[in-house]
Amino acid sequence: MLKQLMIFALVLICVQTVIAEETANVFLSLKDVTTNEDINQVIIQIIVDGEIRNKYVPEGEILKLNLPNGKNTIELIVDSLETEGTDYYLKTELDVQATLIDGLYLFPVGTLRGMVTDGLDNVMSDVQIRIECNNDYGITFPTQTNSFGTFDTTIPAGNCRVLAKLENSVDVAEIQTEKGEVKNVQLKLVKQKNNSLSKILTAIIIILIILIVIIKLRQYKKKIKKVKQPETKTKKQPKLTERSKSVIQTLKEKEKEIVNFIIENNGTTTQAKIYYGTGIPKASLFRYVQALEQKNVIETKKIGKVKKIKFTDWFLEKEEAKKEE
Repeated sequence: MLKQLMIFALVLICVQTVIAEETANVFLSLKDVTTNEDINQVIIQIIVDGEIRNKYVPEGEILKLNLPNGKNTIELIVDSLETEGTDYYLKTELDVQATLIDGLYLFPVGTLRGMVTDGLDNVMSDVQIRIECNNDYGITFPTQTNSFGTFDTTIPAGNCRVLAKLENSVDVAEIQTEKGEVKNVQLKLVKQKNNSLSKILTAIIIILIILIVIIKLRQYKKKIKKVKQPETKTKKQPKLTERSKSVIQTLKEKEKEIVNFIIENNGTTTQAKIYYGTGIPKASLFRYVQALEQKNVIETKKIGKVKKIKFTDWFLEKEEAKKEE
């Protein structure tokens, strides 16, 4: 009996050692991407490859996790007790090989609570919902109302558009949300009368208008002569100097990819174009752009909602050229 107990204890120790080697401790400092302030004193819902965990991060501390070695898709939904709604969100991928210490920048969000009713204020279940926001943080929005005719979701801070649709009835609401705020919206769908005669008349009028436009265009083409369009001058790609080439050699691969994209776009572009052109995730792209700014390679200027990016005079050695002149 004693021998069997010793064998069982030995097996248990080996299993615990194998499990320990398959996971690693992860220490994450959380920051607000807009203010760079530390995020703590919050409750965090953590979704790791579909598994949900909940953690509380006290004041002055960081988020501590134990994750499997390898690549982990992690989703953080952060809620401060001082606000009514959800406050921050991030979906990213962590490559865990051993003990990992890293910093994550989280995006400010709010909470949207919606209801869809008919013309008599009766709730409507299973109605198609579409939510479109100016900012895209990878949040998965609901696509229809539940059995109670409602929907609830985290949304990016800023402007969003909510659409409800059922057959030929549509309602749209424009909302603006701040960090930690809860927005309530009610969409009303009133069924339109199906008037077949009206549809036929509308179709006939549209066809007549199209025919008139075609006839007028043909008459106009007979009267005008072809005019040779002036050649448009295309911008030349910026000339790289010795300094530019040396600086590029010191950059990380993703930073080089961003710089090459700007070169291909004649030295000026927008952050949105870089995102769609390179496929770099928005959270990572924000950090790389910030790093290139700190290295004095690029400068950014916000015009309305568009973030324009171009090379600095120092990077292209324009300042030295002006001094020599």
